[in-house]
Amino acid sequence: KQAASVKKASPVRITSKGGQSNSADRLITIANQYLGVSYKYGSSTSNHSSFDCSSFTYTVFKQAGITLPRTSSSQANAGVPVSLSRLQKGDLVFFDTDFNGTINHVGIYTGGGRMINASSSKGISYANIDRHYWSPRLVKAARLL
Repeated sequence: KQAASVKKASPVRITSKGGQSNSADRLITIANQYLGVSYKYGSSTSNHSSFDCSSFTYTVFKQAGITLPRTSSSQANAGVPVSLSRLQKGDLVFFDTDFNGTINHVGIYTGGGRMINASSSKGISYANIDRHYWSPRLVKAARLL
């Protein structure tokens, strides 16, 4: 008898076939699997038991087949700039949390004024970018899908 062949599961790949919205939904599904994982500044991209903001976005996009730079300030130069009034699910949103002119935080826009991100206080969680803390710190957005 021949041994049954075992197929390895393929990683989730984002393609343009389903359009930006479908790709974004798959990206957010990947991100959601990390909800509740703790925050650790400088966390390695190979360690999925904790994240900082950019290691989180790096990991989620990598699992979707898109390579990003490691840091939030470098990620801000990836993709196509998007007007903040035209945000779509899956866009990266960038923040200057200490108002010093340097981008130091990134999240993934999930629609409805919300993002999923690695928060120092809550770990991987959702936040409303229109609220008092995030809104004045929102600097730019980029689209990679």
